[in-house]
Amino acid sequence: MKILRDIKHIYQKIRYGYSGRDLWSLDHTITDFVLPRLISFRNGGGNSYLDGPSGSPLLEGYTEEQHDEMYEEWLRILDKMILAFEYHKLYMNDVESFEAYKLEAERRDKVIEEGLALFAKYYRNLWD
Repeated sequence: MKILRDIKHIYQKIRYGYSGRDLWSLDHTITDFVLPRLISFRNGGGNSYLDGPSGSPLLEGYTEEQHDEMYEEWLRILDKMILAFEYHKLYMNDVESFEAYKLEAERRDKVIEEGLALFAKYYRNLWD
């Protein structure tokens, strides 16, 4: 049975570009795709010659002094997005007691919610 299922998933991957296996935990599949690319984008891995993304959605219409401030803010926003995806990817195996687990899970959930909200807000600005 496992061999047949594996063959089915390989066929789906070749034919459609994804398989049913990718849909089992689609949120994690998306996280695995987005996270390394978001990190590379943040660090200037695109077309930029800078040590970060060459543009910012916040820069239009500001003075040169404000550009630097806005660019730094854009980097902080990207860092929050990255942390949200990193926390989503992590399992809570690093927490010892159940009480600590509950507190840390609540804290991480807030970080994830903020980062994903920023990702949604600035989704169309993730270009270099």
